[in-house]
Amino acid sequence: MESAYLVIITGAFDGVGRVFSGVVLDLKKVKRFRVYIYNIIMFLVGGVSFVIPMTGTYTQLFVVCGLYGLLIGICISQKSVIIVDLLGAEKLINSFGLLICFQGVGMLIGPPFSGFLKDINGQYENAFYVGGSSMFLGALILLTSNIRHLMLTRKGQCNEKEH
Repeated sequence: MESAYLVIITGAFDGVGRVFSGVVLDLKKVKRFRVYIYNIIMFLVGGVSFVIPMTGTYTQLFVVCGLYGLLIGICISQKSVIIVDLLGAEKLINSFGLLICFQGVGMLIGPPFSGFLKDINGQYENAFYVGGSSMFLGALILLTSNIRHLMLTRKGQCNEKEH
């Protein structure tokens, strides 16, 4: 019965995260930072994945599942918006298709790989660490892209001022 409550709290906070992020990240003052906020959220999701196996009590797990639900709700709801911010609306169809393809591969490989890791050492913790690491890797790739974009933008502004 306790595990059912964990699923409920994760799902409830997922819904809150989706609505909250849709409202907040679309505000004029926040909108221009949306990609960077999304990047931070990706790092946080990876971090929460690392924390889950370290929880010692049901209350701790309850709180961590709520936080995970909130953060993953933000990630899921803002995915297509971030793609448009990065690549433009004209490339949404192809880029979103590629994104879903790679996610599908991860979803296909993830559960059997988690089971394999459990078979090797008898624990599920490594599955959380691998999942968190993959989220960190994705966040690092996006961070690299964001830094490159900032550098090109600043370089372009300097060149425009000089001419």
